[in-house]
Amino acid sequence: MSFALDVFPAEVWLRIIRVACADTSFTARTLSLVSRDIYHLSKPYRVQSVALLGIQRIFSFYKALTSTTPHNYRRVVHLFIGCPSLRLEHERLKGSSHDNAQVLAIAQELTSSAQNNSNNPLTAIDENTLGRCVQRILSLVADTLKTLHLHFIGFINIDLLPPDRLPFLQQLVLYGAYAPYQIRRDTALHLPALTSLRVGHHNSIPSRIISKLGVLFPTLVHFSLVQSMISTVHFNDLLDMINKLDTVWPEHGGPNSVGGGGVVVSRRLVLEVDTMERLFGNASNWYDQLVRVVATTHRVEIVRRESGWTDLQKAETEWVGETRKWVEEDWSIDSL
Repeated sequence: MSFALDVFPAEVWLRIIRVACADTSFTARTLSLVSRDIYHLSKPYRVQSVALLGIQRIFSFYKALTSTTPHNYRRVVHLFIGCPSLRLEHERLKGSSHDNAQVLAIAQELTSSAQNNSNNPLTAIDENTLGRCVQRILSLVADTLKTLHLHFIGFINIDLLPPDRLPFLQQLVLYGAYAPYQIRRDTALHLPALTSLRVGHHNSIPSRIISKLGVLFPTLVHFSLVQSMISTVHFNDLLDMINKLDTVWPEHGGPNSVGGGGVVVSRRLVLEVDTMERLFGNASNWYDQLVRVVATTHRVEIVRRESGWTDLQKAETEWVGETRKWVEEDWSIDSL
């Protein structure tokens, strides 16, 4: 046994490794190179939290999941998946023949329509193929996944949430124009443990999202709507939804409510307003109007901050910070 493990018992190292590995998975991969003992101790946390930016990483991780045993590679608890746009990804892949060939091979596994076109083989990688890959990843890690961030800014019609249950998912972030399409259904999604939902950078009328919260996410207690560069029509719709919030999304859930399970919950709406943007239509007093309407209810909170989530690198950095908090809280609970 190494000197480090002689000084501290394995239980202490496991606690340290668990928190240290709450990042993009870089720390876990690095720890595995330290020594044989650390390699084995860090193995359960190697994919505790994973960040996948871009098609190449998304497809490669899917390949790794399907080619390794569940014990080694499917214990993902916190997952960040982001992709800017197909056009940008195609341009990047053109510069790497190795990545290009690898991604195309996986794409052909995912769909029979992904045939190698001699003129432009990258056309095999479309929204359907990418969406199917993400869905399969989520299905493979469903038994351990607790938090999920999906940042697909340049996509509209892509479908990312799997038809299977995500039984332990507690926090979901949908960021991009595609977000409203994930919640356009009329029946509850298979997310029985979801308590927190965050939706941003979308172009949908707020009422189309808020009015479906109770049906699609019956256990939800915290909904955060990131609004920036909102049009006058959407802004007026948002004000109307705040006034009707108790009707469209009742504050309390109880024994007779869908998904209430006999436990009374208090539901809150958080509006994240970008400090760098303004309302379309030159309405300079839009923020004052919002404050006045929000003041009429105790269920709505306004948070002003500079929104940088269109920058995937910045979004990933924020996600790492949030993930560390989750892991530290789990650690505290386990210590009780």
